[in-house]
Amino acid sequence: MAWPPPPHLKLGTSTWAYEGWQGLVYTKPYPKGRFKRDCRAEYARYRYRGRALFQTVGLDHNFFSSAHLHAACTIRPATPAGF
Repeated sequence: MAWPPPPHLKLGTSTWAYEGWQGLVYTKPYPKGRFKRDCRAEYARYRYRGRALFQTVGLDHNFFSSAHLHAACTIRPATPAGF
């Protein structure tokens, strides 16, 4: 794929809460038990070649049921505009 991707293509992962990305995507230390809640803002700001890499993300629990409005409203404040 060419970089940067076209503006209509949104890249993201199925979750933001993968502790294996510590040191790669995540540079801050997160307290045990708060990683999933606290790291999403850093996920949304992660840059590759000077541009935001992740512009969207899946919600882990959507595998089992559709997203609830409350979940989306809770996540939104920790993400930058356009995410």
